[in-house]
Amino acid sequence: GKNYGRLDSVLPSSKGLSLSAEIPFDQNSAFKKYNIYGIDCEAYYFYSEKDVKFIKGFSGAAGPLWRVPLIISGYNFNFNLSIAAGAGWYSVENDEEKASGFKRNIVFHAGPAFDFHSVVISPRLRFDYIYDKTAPLYTAGLTIGAGYKF
Repeated sequence: GKNYGRLDSVLPSSKGLSLSAEIPFDQNSAFKKYNIYGIDCEAYYFYSEKDVKFIKGFSGAAGPLWRVPLIISGYNFNFNLSIAAGAGWYSVENDEEKASGFKRNIVFHAGPAFDFHSVVISPRLRFDYIYDKTAPLYTAGLTIGAGYKF
C-alpha cells in the first residue's frame, strides 16, 4: 500500500499479509433488509520500513459486508464492499526511540469477487486508517485474494 498523511515522506509504502473470512448471514436475517450479506473478518500483519524507521503490527478487524451481484458481458460475479473496525498491537522505531502499543484501526475494501466453482479470486482496493494521536497512518493500495468456499 501507499502511505499518506504525516508519515508519507518518512514511510512512503507498506506491505501486509492477511487471513480473512466472509461469514454469510441466514437469508431470512434482519440484516438482509439493509442488503448486508454477512460479516467480513480479517487478521493481518502490517509492515512499513524506510532506513532505520519502521512500523509493524498485528491486528484484527470485523464489520459488515455488502455483496452486489453483477452481470457484464454474460459473466456473473459479485462486487464486494466492506468496512471493518478493529485494533492491534503496533511497534514503532525511529532514529531516537522505540515504542509499542495498542491502536485502533478501520479497514475499507471494495472490489469484484470471481467464483470459479469453489475457488474465489478477489482483487480489491484497500484503505487502512491506524489511529494514533501523535502520528495517524493512512494507507491505500491494491490487494489480491484467493479463497475457498465451504
